[in-house]
Amino acid sequence: MIAVFRPPNGPDCPIYTPGKTVPGAIKIASNEKVHGPLSERAGPAIDKAADNINRIPTLEYVELKDGLAKHIGRRAFAPRHISVG
Repeated sequence: MIAVFRPPNGPDCPIYTPGKTVPGAIKIASNEKVHGPLSERAGPAIDKAADNINRIPTLEYVELKDGLAKHIGRRAFAPRHISVG
């Protein structure tokens, strides 16, 4: 048997029913996207990213800091002056 949690407001709060759709509502509670299928570029990008999904990212954010410094202007900010977190 599955235990059902009832919030303090008890019977006035409906229980979430997975897969239930309310007419006229956009359902995004189940990790669904509302804008149709993926773009032509998204699938290959996901496939490429999946090759490195088991890697822990660097904590130095070198590429991000370099990109931000380049965007802002290296004369104004060097990558070492940018904090990311």
